[in-house]
Formats: sequence, C-alpha cells, structure tokens
Amino acid sequence: MVSAIESRALSLLKLLLNNFENELKEALKYEDGLKLPKIELEGKIIYPNMAKEFIALFDKKGFYTNQKCFIVTLNKPNEDEYLYLTAFLNSKANFWYFKQIGATLGATGYEMSKIFVEKLPIPKPTFKSQALVIQIASLTREILKSKEKDEDTQKLESEVDSLVYRLYGLSPEERAFIENQML
Repeated sequence: MVSAIESRALSLLKLLLNNFENELKEALKYEDGLKLPKIELEGKIIYPNMAKEFIALFDKKGFYTNQKCFIVTLNKPNEDEYLYLTAFLNSKANFWYFKQIGATLGATGYEMSKIFVEKLPIPKPTFKSQALVIQIASLTREILKSKEKDEDTQKLESEVDSLVYRLYGLSPEERAFIENQML
C-alpha cells in the first residue's frame, strides 16, 4: 500500500514539474536562509463575498484577504484598467443589475459569488469608448486620493455613474429608473 501511495505521489510530482516547473521554482525559493519569500499579488481588485452593497477595492499594496473575499486580476493590465473595472463594479448601474441576478441574503444582504459576478455585462473598452474609460479611471484616481484625506467623494462618484450610464447608452429615463431604485 505504501509503494502505491509513493508511486502516485511520484506521478503527481512529475506531472507538476512537467507543467509548472518555472512557477514551482519561483514559489519554492528561499529568502534569508529558512524563511519562505512573501508572495504578494499586487494590482488586484478585492470584493466581499457577502455585503449590503457591491463594494470593490483596488489594491496595489499587496494586501491579503481571507476566504470571505474574492480577488480579480487582469492579464497584462495597466493601472487604468484596474481603476476602470473598480469604478464599474462600484457603480449604481452595476449594483442595480447585480440585484436583479445575484443571490439575496435576508432583506438587505447579497452574496457576490464568482458565479454571479461573471454574469455582469461589463463593457469592454473599445476604440470608440476609450475616452470614457480614461475619464472613469481618472475620476477613480481622484476618488481614491480624496478618500485618503477623508473628503466627501459623492460628487465624483456621481460623475462616474454618469459615465457608466453613457457606456451603456442608457436614456435619461433609464438612468432615472436606476437612480430611483437605488434610493
């Protein structure tokens, strides 16, 4: 029985080495003798599994989370892409839509599991929408700086919401409907 387990373990090790050799070498490097290196994932979006509203945080400091949060990373991103996606996730349009498709928890809570978030119709930046995307990223940068100073950001957040509505091509009536639903 022991040899069967050893054989399976050896097969698994060979499979891992054949497919993930570089990643394993990097992960197993030692720093300062016996201490494992600190593995940080910088440049990510963090959002909770359960909350009263959809709140996403752009993290560029390498924070760690527990199992109560989800992490979103992008392939070869730049900071503007993260800021755009963070702003979109925090927008009223997104939260309104999420409330239509997501799971509720009691009277006021929501479960923001990956299976629901993957269904969000996030507008992909195109050549035509690039100016709006840049504006959204810029406003989000301003919001983050203002929040560091504990300043009111409602006006900036409303501007982001307006730009997200424009990305979707929503009419004034549709915007008003969402705004009224979010009160």
